[in-house]
Amino acid sequence: MPVCPARESSVNRLMFGADDRLVRWSKNGAGSRSRADRIRLQRLEWIAMNHDSRLALILLVAVFCVVSGCRRDVLPPDPTTEEPPALPFSVYLADRTPRPSGYVVEGPAGQKLYLPDEPALTRADLESARAVAVGVFGDPGMVLTLRPESAQRFANLTTEHVGKPIAVMMNGQVVQIWTLTQPMRQPLTVSRREWTRQEVLRIIEEELGL
Repeated sequence: MPVCPARESSVNRLMFGADDRLVRWSKNGAGSRSRADRIRLQRLEWIAMNHDSRLALILLVAVFCVVSGCRRDVLPPDPTTEEPPALPFSVYLADRTPRPSGYVVEGPAGQKLYLPDEPALTRADLESARAVAVGVFGDPGMVLTLRPESAQRFANLTTEHVGKPIAVMMNGQVVQIWTLTQPMRQPLTVSRREWTRQEVLRIIEEELGL
């Protein structure tokens, strides 16, 4: 089987050092090779073809990057992997896609959320809290009333966040996730099926101090 002259140098580089019994391919020396040597040469040619193809692909990608101007500094940086502050109570306007900065947390169902650097609400924004039974199953929960100025500020913030998730956190752990369908107004209702009424009362009194 004849060898493509364009790949002669690649084949020669692969032949020498791999088996000193092989000789350079030439028109005069082709007949002096045994059948095993010819088969081995064909295999080396196949390797050279793939080697050249990979080099061509790498070169093509490099040229594309230069022409399109793809640089790492124009890509959004990965957010920090540090955990958010373990505040007694906080509410974050979250995203499902990476942010330039902030935190990455997992929700109760294992979904990944990207949080900004600062929460939208903290314990200082709460005016009162009371234990309630939530939903048709009566899940233990609490109704949180915001201070008037905090309620107005939160309504303004959530107006621009409709369609995105909100993460309610307690002591650095995601307690509940809401997807906004409209701007949020008080009161806020937070519940977890794992809670008991006694646990809710303890959180309100000891952790929130309300």
